[in-house]
Amino acid sequence: MAALCCAALIASCQKDDVPGQVKENRRVNDWILVNMEREYYWNDDIPANPNMDQDPLEFFESILSSEDRFSWIQESGDELSDNLSGKFESFGYEVKLYYRTNDPNDNRIAAVVVYAYDGSDAASKGLERGMWIGEVNGEELTDGNYTELLFDTGQPQELAVGQLDAEGNFTTEETVTVQATEIQENPIHYHNIIEHGGRKVGYLVYNSFIPGPADDTDEIYDQALKDIFSNFKAGGVNELILDLRYNLGGAVSSATKLAGYIMQGYQEDKIFAIYEDNEEELMALPVSIFYEEGETPPNLGTLNRLYVLVSTNTASASELIINGLKPYMEVTLIGDDVTVGKNVASTTITDQRRNIPENERIKYGLQPIIYKIYNSQMESDFEEGFEPDINVEENFAPFGDMNESFLSAALSEISGGVVTAESLRKLATQHGQEIGSSLDRKPGAGEMFVKPWELPSQK
Repeated sequence: MAALCCAALIASCQKDDVPGQVKENRRVNDWILVNMEREYYWNDDIPANPNMDQDPLEFFESILSSEDRFSWIQESGDELSDNLSGKFESFGYEVKLYYRTNDPNDNRIAAVVVYAYDGSDAASKGLERGMWIGEVNGEELTDGNYTELLFDTGQPQELAVGQLDAEGNFTTEETVTVQATEIQENPIHYHNIIEHGGRKVGYLVYNSFIPGPADDTDEIYDQALKDIFSNFKAGGVNELILDLRYNLGGAVSSATKLAGYIMQGYQEDKIFAIYEDNEEELMALPVSIFYEEGETPPNLGTLNRLYVLVSTNTASASELIINGLKPYMEVTLIGDDVTVGKNVASTTITDQRRNIPENERIKYGLQPIIYKIYNSQMESDFEEGFEPDINVEENFAPFGDMNESFLSAALSEISGGVVTAESLRKLATQHGQEIGSSLDRKPGAGEMFVKPWELPSQK
């Protein structure tokens, strides 16, 4: 009898002696698993017996399908929601990174500003598109140190700004000091009507599909986009250049609204996209689904074709626009490389259980893929990205400048001019091979998401 009591006592101690962190991991991981088994597009690929003791970040990665390049988890669901609404900490500018020369033994790089965020510290200090950065905090940028120097927001940056010549020599012209702050991105960066070759060309630089600022239900950015197209329509625009080369994606709702402004032969029941869920059920998305009842979109009406400027940072909802409009009109892509190739959509999952106190709810946020997306012809074959129809190299002239290489190529196409490789080379900036972009690290990068309240089951 004593032996039995002793054995029972030992078993009890072992059961209760699980470290507190492991218990918490199990609690969080159980919540992750339940949600992923229900919502995840590749839920059949979730392992039968995953290790529930792991750190939640590692656990989430361990249950993802090998086909999945895009799902992710964040420790703060609130921060995840903010990021997807364009609210994040930043120095206020984005760059592309290039080797200074084509010499394989030369590891020096330079960063060129592609744009600065309105209202940011960088913009207030005069940092703007086309400026080259060769040093940060007194250190020359190399392929071994640029990550730490450019992306550590914990301390100010002292930037050596200047010119890069054709031999890879950098000349400092000024020093600019910038501080990382929390910014709210306005996705509409530039727009204009250009008269060219007897045509009126609407030109829009649109950097993210964000309906409105974080914690704002008015969707003011969507409204601003609608106003721009109303002005395009009133101005007699009959050609459109949509600059999505720095647009990594965003809300399906914003993309669908935009499609309604552009689509040739707009009718409210025309299908823009089709969702496929983890049970292979299909749900059609009419182009008018996100308009208010009775709303008439400012469809341009006169467009027979669309020119889209693209790059390696064109992803997700940007590719949805391309794929979704192709059945209805001619879409010509002008760019320097293939797009990302994201034909799937995610949603944000946070702990909204009302039967437990708020302070006991899971704090993590999940962004799992839940749909594959097709166009109205059931086409979704762009996993490898879209290839440009016309290849152009960047020269980083100001947006709207007639000598900006991407815009110049599009305008030549519109007016029937000949776009030759030689003419485009003359417009391009000379440098070595591109090695990356700060946009690759932008919070929420490469996302096409459906807001939880926009899921078909909840509409």
